[in-house]
Amino acid sequence: STNLIIHAKKIIKSFEGEYEGENEATILSFIAFYEDNLGNYDSALDFYIRSYEMRKKVYVENPNHPLIGHVLNNIGDMY
Repeated sequence: STNLIIHAKKIIKSFEGEYEGENEATILSFIAFYEDNLGNYDSALDFYIRSYEMRKKVYVENPNHPLIGHVLNNIGDMY
């Protein structure tokens, strides 16, 4: 599973700045969740925040979208 996270991080780097949709935000959240479970809290928080920022752009018309709330909840759980 460590190889999977390494591959996912490479994918993230390949689309940074080009694609900022829900699929990419979801990948960021999955990486964050994985890092959190490994105890890599700084990395997890970074990925959660990036996912949040991306989702704010995706759901600009609906700032109360459940997926925005979900990632904010995950950030809150880290504290």
